[in-house]
Amino acid sequence: MAVFSRKGYGEATIPGIAGEAGVAVGTIYHYYESKHDLLVSLIDSYVNSDALGEIFAELAKEDDRTSVQGIIENGLDWAADDLKGFLFIFSEVLRDPELGELFSDKFLASLLQSLEQYMAERVSSGRFRRLDPRVAARALFGMVLGFVLLSQLESKPGAGKPTPLPELTAQLADMVLHGLQNRDA
Repeated sequence: MAVFSRKGYGEATIPGIAGEAGVAVGTIYHYYESKHDLLVSLIDSYVNSDALGEIFAELAKEDDRTSVQGIIENGLDWAADDLKGFLFIFSEVLRDPELGELFSDKFLASLLQSLEQYMAERVSSGRFRRLDPRVAARALFGMVLGFVLLSQLESKPGAGKPTPLPELTAQLADMVLHGLQNRDA
């Protein structure tokens, strides 16, 4: 993924990927028919939806604040662990319909389904107000995705100091749970 992330799909070559991986070019072609097949395999392993299900199962046991903050933190951490890889995948799934379908089927659908289920369970238990779980799931995911993209834009020189992750996730969780409106005003 490093070569793809650094050079982009068009500039990455199988010899360059093999060299960085420390394997022979033939070894890659033994397992993959093309550079595209290799990329599909890398994206498939990058977006591990099994781990996602485990995270949601654990967070669902927590109180509302802890679980919402955990969802936000896990999303920000996942992208931050390999921001260049995440941004590369994001751009490639928009460019290549086959990769877009793989990403949507393998990761996005699973993520949104888990978020929708989480929201629906909280609504049905009375812990969250009545709302459309589908919309709420997308709003939460969109907020996290927006912060991932903003972190890249704001990492440029002169952009100011970023908010530390624990403080950021606490503030975002508070906004999700309590909104923006000042109840005292």
